[in-house]
Amino acid sequence: MRNKTLYSFFLLIWIGALMVGCQEESSPSETETTPSPESEQDNAKEQNNEQANTDDTQATDHEEENEPNDNQKESSEEQAKVSDNEANTEPDSQDSSKEEQIHETSYASEEKAVNRLGLESYREVEDTNINLGHGIEGFAEGAAGHTYISWNEGKWLIEVDAPTDPSYMVANYEDDEALAKAVVDYLEDNYLPAPDQRGIIEINAFNEHPQTTIKWQKGSTVYMIDEKVPDPLTALEIAVNQG
Repeated sequence: MRNKTLYSFFLLIWIGALMVGCQEESSPSETETTPSPESEQDNAKEQNNEQANTDDTQATDHEEENEPNDNQKESSEEQAKVSDNEANTEPDSQDSSKEEQIHETSYASEEKAVNRLGLESYREVEDTNINLGHGIEGFAEGAAGHTYISWNEGKWLIEVDAPTDPSYMVANYEDDEALAKAVVDYLEDNYLPAPDQRGIIEINAFNEHPQTTIKWQKGSTVYMIDEKVPDPLTALEIAVNQG
């Protein structure tokens, strides 16, 4: 009887131990399932840092989208340079055209310059027989279908070669006298360059081959304008602008 009682006691102890073991295996430990406060703080910090990094990345991308890249900046600068060059092209072209209308020839000395390019034919008109207005007196003569009028203004000698037949005369002028007076009128208010020693203006008033040649000397340089235009005032305007 006593043995049975001991046996039952040990059996109950053994069963109880088995039940406790099963409960421990089926229930996770408190340390495994319940995170510590420190772990929760660390996780929160990591999440905040990740969110901050994401915001910084988005802000940087947005700035890069709004800021022009280096290629765009270079392209804008090149376009600005092209615009500046285009703005300066027209005045340069005008200066080039002006230089083409006025030809310069330099010589070793002033003495040689005054005797080149036809300037050696300069003369002072002493005998006069025609009044051209504004106190200017000239000399008129004719020969072989030509009429000539010549006069001086300052250091300039001006000569007009016109046809005796008005039908061969350049337009806008009746004859050589009308043309000569128009030149005197124009030069009354518009001033030619002042030559150092001499200058010559030769006007061909034939309508088939009109031509006005203007030459003057400054130092050892001779300037020349040669325009094949029907109105000599057009060529004179170039010289006036140069003066």
